[in-house]
Parts: sequence; C-alpha cells; structure tokens
Amino acid sequence: MKKINLILGAVVGLFAFSACTEEVEYTPAAPEDALGVYFEEPNSTLQLAIGQTSFDVEVCRVDTTADQDVAISVESDDEAGVLSIPSQVSFKAGEATAKLVVTCDLSKKSPSTLNVQLSIDGASNYDKATKIITVKLPEWLPLGNAVYVEDLVTGFFSVKNVAYYVEIQQHLENPGRYRLVNPYGAAYPYNEPGDYDTSKDYYMLIDATDPEGVVMPMFYSGMDWGYGEFGFISMASYYIDMKGYPFETVKAAGYCGTFKDGIITFPADAMLGGMANYNDFGL
Repeated sequence: MKKINLILGAVVGLFAFSACTEEVEYTPAAPEDALGVYFEEPNSTLQLAIGQTSFDVEVCRVDTTADQDVAISVESDDEAGVLSIPSQVSFKAGEATAKLVVTCDLSKKSPSTLNVQLSIDGASNYDKATKIITVKLPEWLPLGNAVYVEDLVTGFFSVKNVAYYVEIQQHLENPGRYRLVNPYGAAYPYNEPGDYDTSKDYYMLIDATDPEGVVMPMFYSGMDWGYGEFGFISMASYYIDMKGYPFETVKAAGYCGTFKDGIITFPADAMLGGMANYNDFGL
C-alpha cells in the first residue's frame, strides 16, 4: 500500500507540474461566411401608436473601417402591406450601428398583430443574424374630424346647442364601432382651461354595428364644471348594460340611435347624463 501511495503521489505531482508550466490556448471557431453584422436584440415586440408613420430597427457590426451595404431578407404575414421594409441597410465608415427605417401605412385594413422576420444575408445564425419582430397595430383608425352637435350639457345648464369639430376614429376589426376623442375637452366651445382633465384622452364610444340600433355605452368625459365629472350614456345602453334587457327589445322600444348617410343620430329623450358630485351621480 505504501508503494502504491508513492506512485499515485508521483502521478498527481507530475500532473500539477505540467498544468502550471504549459500554456493552453483556445481559439473559438469563426462562423462560415459571417459578415460581422448582427442584431443586438434577436426578438422584440413593438406597439405602434395611432398616426405613427415609421419605426427604426437597429443593426450592428464588428468591423467599422469602411462603408458597407448589407442585404436584408424579409419574411412577413403582412399581406395588406402595412409595413414597407427596405431590402438593405447601409453603414458609414466609422459607424458601428445603422438604422433600418420601416415605414407604416395604418390606413390599410389588417390584423392587429403582424409578425416579421429579418435576416442578414450571408451571415450565420451564430452572428445573431435573424431578428423576429411582433408588431402590434393600433386598434383604432383615425378618420379625421366629425361634426359633433352637442345637446347633452343643455339638460343641466340650458346652454345653447353648438356644433364643432371632434376627432373621430374607427375600430379596425369592427368597422361599425366609432369613438370621438375628447369631445368635452379643449374642443368644446364652452370650456375654459381647468374645466377638463388634460392628463389623458377621453373616448366617447358609439357602436353602430347595427345602423338601426346604435348605442352609446357609459362615457366619462373628463369635464367638471364644479359638480364633479360629467358622464353620459344612451338610454339603450342603460337598459342593456345596467338593466339586462335584450338588445332587440330595447331597439324595438325606439331607444336606439340610427346611422344613415354618414350621420349618427339619437332620438329625443334617449340620452342620460349625470355629474359625479350632484345627486349621487343620478342619471
């Protein structure tokens, strides 16, 4: 046993001596045909804003000594052509990054989510040469301005009816749904600074999916004239949403609005309103 221990000790000592005196160098294999151009983030999700016309995709490279044009291959389920993606990205000498500018046409009807795969031609996957982008489109399409004839505040303060322009948007997946943007904000002629909340947008939703059965769900306006925030709801939505009546029953009773020749109209005595600090927000 003593002899065996001496032999093992000699082997261990030899191994330790060899490991400390010899340098071991390791050079990783370089990917074939790699251009040294890559995407910093291989996957990303992007939410486009209403009215957005473009977004940038950053492309990086290792060798910055000269100008360089790099071809980009694109695969996408964007059948409507919402996105226009260049087929190459260009670097200037001395630049380590470049922008691939993707333009957007949000007026085209399309699913709300698009999937795009970008690939750097001539580079391997080892180089982060592929990027997958999930592009989420806005739910609402701007249509410009509508003429809004105001006849809701009159029930509280007997102010004169006014007509004014309000931005209107259409739902992309359900084109029968519309919304007015801040109808009781700065656009309302009777408002002064301080009468309305400017910290966010307020949307008046109008569902005209059935042109003979138009409804307006509860709308909180962001406007306060000293009695708390104004809120409005169509009588039809009140009976459907708050009382549980069937839509067809409410429609037959004549409470719904109509959508004809580009004009949405609610009948008389078919709207309810309230103020948060007045009569317990009684409608």
